Amino acid sequence: MIPERSLLPSDQLPPVDGSVNRDLIAVEKVRSLVEACLQDVTDLSFEDLFQPPLTTVPEQVHPLTTSKILRGGCISSSNYLRKNLRKLGVGAELVSSATTYPEHYYLQLYQDMTEVLIDPTIGQYLDGHNHVFVGTRRQLKDLVVNPTRDLKGQYNLINTVGISTTRVGFFEQLWGDSSNPAPKSLVN
Repeated sequence: MIPERSLLPSDQLPPVDGSVNRDLIAVEKVRSLVEACLQDVTDLSFEDLFQPPLTTVPEQVHPLTTSKILRGGCISSSNYLRKNLRKLGVGAELVSSATTYPEHYYLQLYQDMTEVLIDPTIGQYLDGHNHVFVGTRRQLKDLVVNPTRDLKGQYNLINTVGISTTRVGFFEQLWGDSSNPAPKSLVN
């Protein structure tokens, strides 16, 4: 079933011309599962870490969810989602930045042959992007490098100490064209 425009988060809407491709369908399947995991919080340590709760839907982000709240929570939030996605039969891997600095962790999985990245704490680097990112690497790069499509204006780069301040360099350091497996000691 092809998702309707109204069901997709605003930064992942299909083109207005109505053409919906395989990647968008795969992303929407994963986004729906991630949202279900976020709404069914049974792990109190996760609930304590992210209060108010996280969401994949920009229009549903609580006003108190800020870049400051998201900072430093990438391992715990990614592991929480990884564990709960596995309960739903979806295998996601904890992966890290394309480079050794900064260390940033997020999830990677394949849905219907489409690589999908899930970054619960992307907002610690993109000011105002306080919802969980679920999308392809191409969508993520487009969001970081060419942010003018967002109706609210562009997301400013923040927490850039030691990271390239160009948008392309920033993307390459944090996510890049490929991901590295996370050390096994961080995966739970």
